[in-house]
Amino acid sequence: LPNALYTVKLMYNTAIRGTTKVLIEGDVLLPAGGDLKATIKGMSAGQVLILENGATYGLAYADTITKSIKIRAINTANQPVIYLATAATNQSNHMFDIGASMTSSDSLVFENVTLTGYYDNGTTTRHRGFIDEEATAFEIGTIKFKNCVLRNSGRSAIRLRGGSYIQIIHNVIFDGCVMYDYAFDSHYGVLNGGAGGNFYNITFKNSTVYNIRGGIINYTAGAGCTSVLVDNCTFNQTMMDA
Repeated sequence: LPNALYTVKLMYNTAIRGTTKVLIEGDVLLPAGGDLKATIKGMSAGQVLILENGATYGLAYADTITKSIKIRAINTANQPVIYLATAATNQSNHMFDIGASMTSSDSLVFENVTLTGYYDNGTTTRHRGFIDEEATAFEIGTIKFKNCVLRNSGRSAIRLRGGSYIQIIHNVIFDGCVMYDYAFDSHYGVLNGGAGGNFYNITFKNSTVYNIRGGIINYTAGAGCTSVLVDNCTFNQTMMDA
């Protein structure tokens, strides 16, 4: 079946006894221990990658997203964990980049997964964060985290350095997420935009943010933002470095 929201009806002859809606999606299943980076590279635009609940998936180096994809697990409990591995040379300091080929109609979505800022899924050394864009100009329509845990980042969830490289995310959405332990290696916000690093529309919905050293949204003069929506969220232990 194509990825879609389906209506399922319980029938007795021609009478409808009950109706429910079921989301069916998933094009690629990556078993525990599979090569996440190679799998993402092999996906087609618009496809959905299914990770196994309870599994861990390491990235040897930062991965550049060049097409619209969704990465998810089936269940919200016992989420799969994505982490960045330590490497002998040319160590990456973040997980993902957005490629210059992306457009305002493209999207990157994570659902029911945990992203940890600790190298090797450990408890000691943190990297910069999950998306940390420096020397690439890009534009993307939406980056969305739904029912995700985003934790232990040395800097941010998303950082756009900007500068001479104009970087645009039209919509950043955190929906049903838990985010904690941020920026204790720096003074960055959960979202951090330098001049030319633009988060146009920001949404925090049904989410919890706590134990962060800096602010929730940090902007340098010259960065662009049109709207910020905060709906039914909990914030605790924020801006702890007074």
